[in-house]
Parts: sequence; C-alpha cells; structure tokens
Amino acid sequence: MALDLLNHEDELKTAKELNHLLASKYAQEVVNRVANDVISAQSNGVRIGDGKVKSDSGFRATLRSLNPERMIRRAIRKRFPKQGTVSRSPEALDNSEYFPLCVQGLNIQYSTATFVDRRGVGRVAREILKELIKREALSTFDVRPVCGKPIHFFSSVHWCPTELPSRSVVMVHDVIPLLFESIFQKSTISEWKQRYVHTIRSADVIVTVSESSSKDISRIIGIPEEKIHVVYNGVDILDWHEDESVDLLTPDAPYFVCIGSNDYHKNIDVVIKAMGFRDVRDYHLVVVGKSPKGFSAELTSDSGDRIHPIGRLTDGQLARVLKRSKGLLFPSLYEGFGLPPLEALRLEVPCICSARPAMTELLPGMVVFCEPDKPQDWANAMYQLANFPPDMSVRSRIASEIRDQFNWERSTDLLLSVLSRLEDAEN
Repeated sequence: MALDLLNHEDELKTAKELNHLLASKYAQEVVNRVANDVISAQSNGVRIGDGKVKSDSGFRATLRSLNPERMIRRAIRKRFPKQGTVSRSPEALDNSEYFPLCVQGLNIQYSTATFVDRRGVGRVAREILKELIKREALSTFDVRPVCGKPIHFFSSVHWCPTELPSRSVVMVHDVIPLLFESIFQKSTISEWKQRYVHTIRSADVIVTVSESSSKDISRIIGIPEEKIHVVYNGVDILDWHEDESVDLLTPDAPYFVCIGSNDYHKNIDVVIKAMGFRDVRDYHLVVVGKSPKGFSAELTSDSGDRIHPIGRLTDGQLARVLKRSKGLLFPSLYEGFGLPPLEALRLEVPCICSARPAMTELLPGMVVFCEPDKPQDWANAMYQLANFPPDMSVRSRIASEIRDQFNWERSTDLLLSVLSRLEDAEN
C-alpha cells in the first residue's frame, strides 16, 4: 500500500519535502556536535579526532523510519559512534582536523579549526559545512557516488596548518592588514607576511568573498587571477527571533545603530563626529560589537550622552536593536564582504554605508552611500533617512533581492563548482 501511495504525485512531493526537512535538521545537529566538540577540546587543552568518523551509508534506511526525531537521533549515533567527531587526514601536518564528506563525487576533507572563531569567519565555516552535510544526506536517496582523492578545504586562511596538505583550497576573506599596514600592529603585519602570505601562495586554489577582494589578493600577494574564485557569503536570518531583553540597553529616544569594533578600518570616528551636527542632535547612536573602552573627549564633546556602546549581542538581540532603529550606519573604509548591512537589509532596515569596497560592489541601489571621511555628509544622510525613510514596499523588494542573491545554497553551489574544477584539472 505504501508503495502504491508513492506513485501519486502529491505523495511523492510530500516525501521529497520531508527528505529535505530531515536532511536540514540532520545537518544542523551534526554541525552543532562538531562545533561543540572542537570548542570543548580547545578549551580543555586536548585535541580531538582520535575516533574515525564512520560512513553514514545507513542513513537512507534510517530516514525511512516513522518518527522524524528518532530518524535524526539514530543517524547521529551512526555517524558519531563515540567521543570525537572529526578525522585526522593522513596528509595534513600540524595535526589539523577534518570532517570527511562525499558530495557530488568529491572527497572533501573539511577543516574544522575555524569553528572556534567567534567572528564572522566562524559562522561562514559552520553554514557551508551544514549545507554540504545536507546535500550528502540527501544523496543517500540516490546511488552514492564513488569519491576520488581528498580535497582539503580551509574556510579561513587564519586557521590553516603551517604547511598545507596536497590539493588544498583556502578561503581568504580579505587582506585588510596588508592594505592598511601603517595602522595595524607590527606583529599583525609580520604574521601576515611570514605566515598567511606563504599559505595563500601554497594553496592550489584560493576562494574569496567578493570581486574587489579577489583583485586585491591578486595585486598585493601576486596570485594569478585564474587561481582565485569568488564564492559569495550567504545571508541567513531565519533563526533570528527578536530578544526583547536587550531593550534595557537601548535608549528610549530614536537611534541609529553602528556595528563594528574600534579597529581603524571600521572608521567609527566619522559617525561619532557626525553625531555632533545640529541636524542629528535629536538622535542617539547605539554601538554594537567589541566596543572600545571609550571614545576621545574631543570626538564626543557634543554627543557623549547620546552614544551607547552595548558590546556583543546575540542574533536575536541584534535583530531587535536593528528593527527598532532608524537605520544602520556602516562607515568602514574597506570590507571583504560587508555582512552587517546585508543582514540589516534582510530585516528590512535601511542603511547608510561608505562608498568603498565591497559595499559598492554588492549594494548598489540598495543603500545610501557617503564618503567615509565626510561627517557632514553622514549627518545629512542620517537626517534624511530618519525623516524620509524608504517605503516598506521598497524595503521588502530589497530584502527579497538579497535573499535570492546571497544564500548558503548558492554559496555552496559556487564552492562545489570550484572544487569540481580542481578535480577535473587533475584527471
């Protein structure tokens, strides 16, 4: 009877939707397990990976069970039979740890080192792995392909071993310290020139997150353009549930939001200066991120009581702060990708950004652009945005465009295309 039902188009559609749902949940559970074990191992001062991850070839049969939650639990137990969630590649030096995948006939050894990074690169590493695991799980409904030689993928140049294993693909999000050498610490510049540049030049393939970043990597480090491929990040806010607890940290008065640390290239000073102009004296500024100990008295003499550094926030807290604001200010001098304005626009929050890469590449027609060294222009734009905001229909259209252009499915498609080219070139 069950086989007869599957012949019906509606039932087949339902089965496919269930498969995708289960694969997504399974992928999330696996990534959570890997991330927790990697972070726990680092904090305890021990390495993981002594237990070889077993193949999940039995996952197809597991998915046929009747209880969805039971399906996932059984699949997880099959993949993680004991403590230790990643395998050690025999080719890798420095005991780097990898999560093995077989996707579209590619034998991918996915480095898990980046999972301990609390910055955006850590999120990118988790999201791409989650999408790859989902695809591997879905492939169990078909004939599993035979995978070839391993390809080692590193989602950040900062988390690579000293010497790369063979067939290595390295993601370089940006080369900001090499663009602004005069304002970064000597130790940072030295680490880039002595370690990261060597890693980039040693990689078989480089992937980066924007065309502007690709050009800078080629120009500054001397990498042939044909060796560099662009894989845009995804922008995912589906799990951002507003957390009202953060309301205690924000002013009752209308405010703008600025996201970023006090690093020089984040250029927060220009919006601090803008806050002193008459047109915006009715507005406050909420600064989110690794906040500075304090802005200089010279900068804040006219606006100090209207500036509120509130530190790091969860996704839910950030969503709440952004959606209650007049808009996001993003004055950075340079970004490899520039995730905060894209996330804000997905939340239908308007933005003012510096007219600099990669914002000018990714956000034309979506935000208000200002020169990063003209606080008067920022004050004027803030006044206009607060008093004449874009229509909700415009905000909704922009949010839809970003959802379609920047998602983790498309990012993974681009990455798999790059890995396939490496595979084909060596066959």
